[in-house]
Amino acid sequence: MENSLRRLQTDYIDLYYLHFTNPETSYIDSIGELTRLKEEGKIRSIGISNVNVEQLKEANQHGHIDVVQSPYNMLDRVAGEELLPYCIESGISFIPYGPLAFGILGGKYTEDFKLNEGDWRQSVNLFEENTYKSNFKKVEKLKGLAKEMNLEVSHLALAWLLNKKGIDTVIPGGKRAEQIRESVRAVDVSLNEKVMKEIESILED
Repeated sequence: MENSLRRLQTDYIDLYYLHFTNPETSYIDSIGELTRLKEEGKIRSIGISNVNVEQLKEANQHGHIDVVQSPYNMLDRVAGEELLPYCIESGISFIPYGPLAFGILGGKYTEDFKLNEGDWRQSVNLFEENTYKSNFKKVEKLKGLAKEMNLEVSHLALAWLLNKKGIDTVIPGGKRAEQIRESVRAVDVSLNEKVMKEIESILED
């Protein structure tokens, strides 16, 4: 920590994340250490990522978790079942990553799209052949809805998240400046109850 503070030329770190648990180190011990650093004023907020609700509850017993980062998007809504509600109830900020389903909700992929050999997304269930084909049909319907609103499906996907209770920000990826500019447009998109219901109907189909 001291080396990080010197390298960053600061007295404190705003948000310190534990992205993945280390099998050789108890993450509960890590939470305890981060709590100590928070009490010393060296970090402002403690973040944890890639945990289920039971792990989060356990971590919260050893020091208040301020931020949780988890995969959550239109096509992967598992976090919305228990994790997000617990965060809302406990006053924990929830930040979804993979909001565009790692590219699928960008609307550019074809029905027969295949990942290149060695692509890290090969381990992501969303790209499993049958799952992808099912989701592709949903994306096509979402694209039609987005077009009616003069939007891209990516805008719709990000706005859907930002319209969810307990979500204040999202982390969309992007390799080009143009993609970042497009993502920012979603901030100005307001989805009424009718549109949200239409989206839910498509996703549940």
